[in-house]
Amino acid sequence: MSLFDIKRHVSFYLAIRCIMGFLGFAVEFFSIKFTDLSKIVIILYNPFLTSLMSYLMIGERVNKHDLISFFFGVLGIGLLTDPFAKLKDVNDLIGIALAFLSAVLFNIGFIALRKVKSELNSWQIVFHFSLANMFFSPFFFVVEKTFTHSKRGVFDFDSYSVIIILFVGVITVLGNYCVNKTLFHEKAARATAYYNMELLYTFIFDIFVMKSTFSWSELSGVSLIVGANLYMFYVNS
Repeated sequence: MSLFDIKRHVSFYLAIRCIMGFLGFAVEFFSIKFTDLSKIVIILYNPFLTSLMSYLMIGERVNKHDLISFFFGVLGIGLLTDPFAKLKDVNDLIGIALAFLSAVLFNIGFIALRKVKSELNSWQIVFHFSLANMFFSPFFFVVEKTFTHSKRGVFDFDSYSVIIILFVGVITVLGNYCVNKTLFHEKAARATAYYNMELLYTFIFDIFVMKSTFSWSELSGVSLIVGANLYMFYVNS
C-alpha cells in the first residue's frame, strides 16, 4: 500500500474528506467560544442530519430500525448533556449555527468517503488528513488570533499541557483511522450513531479519572446511547 498511489477520481473525494474534516473541526472550535459544549454535541452527533444528507447526496437509505435507534440515541445525548438548560443570548444562537455548519461539513466529508470506500486504505486517509491539517492550520490560527485578540503564543504551553496535547494527537489519529474504517463498512448515518459511543468513554473518564459526580439522568442518557447502538448492530447484523 502506497500513501500516494491513489486514482485521480478517488483523489477528488479524498480531498473533500480531508478538507471538510479540517473545516468541520475548525468551525467546531469557533462554536465553543460562543455556546456550551452540550449544545454543540447534540448537533454534531445527530444521525438524523447525516441520514438526510446522505440520502440527498448519494441516495443512501436507512431502515425503520435505524430510525428507532437514532431517536433513542439522540434522546440519550439530550439526557446526558442537557443542552437546552441554559439558552442565554445571541451568542448561543451564533454558537448553535456554527455547530450546525460544522456538522454539515463533517457529514459532507463522511459521505464523500462512502462514495469511494472500496478504493482507499484508512491509513492513506489519515496521512492526507494530517497533511491538510498542517497546511490549513496556520491560516485559521491567524483568523482566531484576529477575531479573539488572543495574546497566547503558539507554543506558550507548560510541559504538562504539551504532554496532554501529544496524547490527544495520538488518540485523534487512531480515532480518525477507526472512523474511516467504520465508513467503509457502514452507512454514513449509522457511522454517526456509532460515533455517539465516544460520549460513553467521556462519561467514564469524568467519573473515574476526573472524579466528577453524576446524576441519574446522565446515567440514563448513557444507557440509552449504548442500548440504541447495540439494538442497531443486532438488527442489521
